[in-house]
Amino acid sequence: MAIETFSFCPRVNPEGAFTQRTRSIQFGDGYTQRAGDGINSESQGWPLTFVGDHVHIQPIIAFLRRHNGYTAFQWVNPLTELGLYCCPDGFNVTALGKNSRGDQVFQLTATFVTAYHP
Repeated sequence: MAIETFSFCPRVNPEGAFTQRTRSIQFGDGYTQRAGDGINSESQGWPLTFVGDHVHIQPIIAFLRRHNGYTAFQWVNPLTELGLYCCPDGFNVTALGKNSRGDQVFQLTATFVTAYHP
């Protein structure tokens, strides 16, 4: 199965969190030795927000449901780095009311997290 690419555009100013996993040991003389924990010691988390009517939001919901929170997909993060991500904590949809045309407007929030395998 081919890896899909997430190509929907989120709202501006997403804030990514970069986490480095390390191991350390403290010695009696005050010296601390640190090393990376595993070959993939850095992970990223990107909380994203999408706003639009049903026609705009429904394909995003379908994409995220198709990947079930654990299947990886390609995505270009705001730093323009292509990588594998998943959405392990699900997503939230909020009905915001109607726009000037009378269409229901929704807000979808999801956090994309680095995945290291398809």
